[in-house]
Amino acid sequence: MTIDILCKVVDNLGDIGFVYRLARALSELPDAPRLRLIVDDLAAFSGLCPSVRPDVSLQTVEDWLVVRRENPGDEAIRLFRAEPPRRVIECYACGRPTWFETILFDETDSVPRYIVNLEYLTAEPWAGDFHFLPSFTRSPLVRKFIFMPGFVVGTGGLVQDSFSSTASERRVTPEGTLALRSGLLKSSGLLKSSGLLKSSGLPGADETAFWVLVFSYEHDFSSMIDDLASFYAEKPLLVLVAAGRSSGPFLDAWHRAHCPFPALALQLLPQTQWDAFLAASDFAIVRGEESLSRACLSGRPFLWQCYPFADTPSAPATGQLPKVYALLDLIRPYLVPADFACFERLTLRFNGVQAENTDFQPSTAQIEPLRGDLLAVLEAMADVSPGGVTAGFAAWAKEVRNIGNLAVNLLTFIRDFG
Repeated sequence: MTIDILCKVVDNLGDIGFVYRLARALSELPDAPRLRLIVDDLAAFSGLCPSVRPDVSLQTVEDWLVVRRENPGDEAIRLFRAEPPRRVIECYACGRPTWFETILFDETDSVPRYIVNLEYLTAEPWAGDFHFLPSFTRSPLVRKFIFMPGFVVGTGGLVQDSFSSTASERRVTPEGTLALRSGLLKSSGLLKSSGLLKSSGLPGADETAFWVLVFSYEHDFSSMIDDLASFYAEKPLLVLVAAGRSSGPFLDAWHRAHCPFPALALQLLPQTQWDAFLAASDFAIVRGEESLSRACLSGRPFLWQCYPFADTPSAPATGQLPKVYALLDLIRPYLVPADFACFERLTLRFNGVQAENTDFQPSTAQIEPLRGDLLAVLEAMADVSPGGVTAGFAAWAKEVRNIGNLAVNLLTFIRDFG
């Protein structure tokens, strides 16, 4: 069986990150399908998968045929005409390039074809209503269906590829955690190469510290820097600052505060190495949907920022806020009320909502977490009892993993087409 996966990179690396992970997970399955990946931004793809050559429109990568979405070249079009698409995964309703569309809807082709619109991840209840829903096309021979990732039964679940799963499993024991972290620090050469770490001159920047990973959109991180500094006064801490839109603002605030704790700036990492750093962290600040799914499956506490549909960092992401509320509703049963109140307050303010408003309407003014908001959550993690924050997130992750691997669920659905 051959499956064509279509991807259009919209927000930096999230879209291609999901497609790359999905391709890896599908290829790991028994009787794996042959995959053809049609991607518009091969440079972004190469950032996560160094084997991809950004300047080559048709290439083989990890046994997949990788094709540039626009202007793929005569050879690529000839290959697709010789083996027309029969099963297509269209990620995030990204549409289809003209050359692909022409082949897919060839009126002389009498063989049934199927399109699966693999939608964005959301915790909103309607995800289950849309899962498997048929959608119209202009040809009766080309049938289309919606497939919804999700956190609950009745959705397709989350992608569970072997590498990220193995990295998370190593966190189960203290020995596994130390080994994972030690390997990351040594293999990356971070402790030797980081000027940030040298300039801090502070203890605690090793595999035994409390690791915090930062990867969000732009913020005024001043209050969060203060909270991390207060937390560092209580226990060893290492903050890993991922490359991206939050790295500059975070490091600027860190420097303005005179580097009050060890911080390490990460370069853009291949996906497998990023997964390992996320799994190795005690607390993660993440953005978007691909990183959200990884943070969820890691079983560790995290803070999520939804996508800000705005031209300025300070404008609230009004259209995405239902996703934030829905995610909070899923996490609520796993935390005791006092801990959840702290987590909810931090999450809402980090997403531009004045948490004190009972109707949770976004404010036109810039909203940021107040001093003490992040610290309250980090300190609550010190409770290692079954009812603690860390145990609660671990229990929720177990429930999500039990829904099954999205790659398995998706391939089963596609094979049922016949």
